[in-house]
Amino acid sequence: MNIQNIRAYVEYNPQNIKRHQVVVDLITLLLLSIPCIIWLYNIWVAIGFILFDLFIIAVSIYIVTRPKTTTKHTNLFYGLYLLFISVSCISLSFKFLVVAGYGYVYLLCGMIFAFFVAILLTFVYVLSNIRRGKYKEYLKNKMNRVGYYSLAGAAIGITVTRMVANQLSQSAIFVFLSILLFALALLCCLGTAFFLKLHFQIKYKL
Repeated sequence: MNIQNIRAYVEYNPQNIKRHQVVVDLITLLLLSIPCIIWLYNIWVAIGFILFDLFIIAVSIYIVTRPKTTTKHTNLFYGLYLLFISVSCISLSFKFLVVAGYGYVYLLCGMIFAFFVAILLTFVYVLSNIRRGKYKEYLKNKMNRVGYYSLAGAAIGITVTRMVANQLSQSAIFVFLSILLFALALLCCLGTAFFLKLHFQIKYKL
């Protein structure tokens, strides 16, 4: 791949994460891990989440104690952050299916398969755009609309949930929440692109 195209991707929407952001986001992850550890009541799942928490805490301490944060720190932290949210949402999504009476193993395998496919498609999409020099064009537009889309998506999700909850049975509500969480998990898989950006920064010293 053209090094200039790779550089354009690395420089696309660069951010130096702030120390207070690390602390706030870390607290969010720890709060999210509580229901995953307690509600799922599976010792191996609990150990997995605890180890994941400890690893992210270690990374957060490393970033916060640095004299100056860099885009490498940002890519590492948010890659882990979104990956954790994705895994948590898949776990809670399957738990809702279990509560609703649909906790079949083949559904869990399908969800895990879709998770890895989403990550693979993210990498393929990004690498394809790099090869075609798309990020050179994106650099011309400095406005970042991701925040607006996220807020709009959250508002729509809350509104739809309230409308549907009044018309469905309890079992159907759990299934609906499971679908929403699974969709969020697949969306957060896009965050694995941060790892790809970090890889290029280390490999090409960008």
